[in-house]
Amino acid sequence: MDHTAQPRSGLFLTINRWRAVAAAAASVLLLATPALAHTGSSAGGFVGGFAHPLFGPESGRNGIKGRKIAVCPVRGSAVAQRIAAFLRRALGLKVFVTSPEEHDWEAAVVQGVTHLIAKVLVQMEPLPTLLTTASFDHLMQATEMVRYDAPSVYMAIERDNPFASAVRERFLALAVEARADLEEHE
Repeated sequence: MDHTAQPRSGLFLTINRWRAVAAAAASVLLLATPALAHTGSSAGGFVGGFAHPLFGPESGRNGIKGRKIAVCPVRGSAVAQRIAAFLRRALGLKVFVTSPEEHDWEAAVVQGVTHLIAKVLVQMEPLPTLLTTASFDHLMQATEMVRYDAPSVYMAIERDNPFASAVRERFLALAVEARADLEEHE
């Protein structure tokens, strides 16, 4: 994969002796730059890698069992694999071990597009609630899951992920193309 941009902020996972998982809630991106990986630094006190829960307060409010989490090894995979095993067994999470680069690329699409669409739909309110389709209801459910996120979360997703700008620009360009296709057939 040829993604060369560098992330600017990170989410660190720490497992303490009480077997609790603590994540920096204000961060939404994974930080694992080549510079960090080669310095011997143990950013956030964790040496083997980083993790990013793929759920937030709304989607995890009834429990996190079965929710997804990305684990990204930084230097080797032994520690990260042990962390992944713990997250699977102890917390019942669906763990995906991936590179920091692949994580950031997918997060730019998954989080960036979701938050962008939600932001626009919220601005379009009031929206229909009576004569809706199942697909519209799902879209509104996704919107509700992120609509009350702090503005800093939206800005971090859209600005701090090194791939968000390219994904956003592609999405908006395709929306403009779709509009042009409609106008062409009027």
